Amino acid sequence: MNPMLSKALREFTTGPLNQLIVNLGGQDGSQWEDELNKFLRKESCWVNGQAAQATQPKPKSTNILRSISAGKDISLDASDGTEFLADQAKLFPGWLDQDFVNYRTNVSESPVSAVKVEVHEMVRSGDFSKIFGSFNVDLDKLRLSQGQIIQFVKKHPEWLHPDGYATLFLFKVGDEFFVVLVGRSVGRLWARVLRFSYVGVWLADGRSRVVVPQLTLES
Repeated sequence: MNPMLSKALREFTTGPLNQLIVNLGGQDGSQWEDELNKFLRKESCWVNGQAAQATQPKPKSTNILRSISAGKDISLDASDGTEFLADQAKLFPGWLDQDFVNYRTNVSESPVSAVKVEVHEMVRSGDFSKIFGSFNVDLDKLRLSQGQIIQFVKKHPEWLHPDGYATLFLFKVGDEFFVVLVGRSVGRLWARVLRFSYVGVWLADGRSRVVVPQLTLES
């Protein structure tokens, strides 16, 4: 062995290494062993004379939506089920999706009672199943009648997305769910309809809005 290396090892053994051996066998030996293992894994150890606390990464939020209407009273009247989005060309002069007719959404619905609604905005991206599934309730509790969606657009336009991005509503025809997207283009309202089964992902960047009936604790 190189004489200089041999000398260095002897000095180290009788110095720091010897002290480490003493510490490992002392009253706080288990703590010293933990910190030594951190050192060997190239992790932080002994911060300001104290054992380093492992920093756990903060879990990412799984919430897709954030309420923006908490504490607000946004009400819709009862609907008799005879108003259809397919007939609302005057309300939506910017564009009215022909698929309202193609998907045969213009059929009578059962009457529904008056309801209070809440408005949310997207804070994470997701498809319809994730967006509406984030409420953890049956989809039937999240839908509005077509007449109530029309009401909302007429009575509460200030709650529609202000920057041209969509505001989403869930409705049902027969056994099938649909999503209405309402927005503005050059100040003119437009409406699009998609099947709930549509698999496209809506990005959170635009903070699209979602309107659903106000949920109670029993929901």
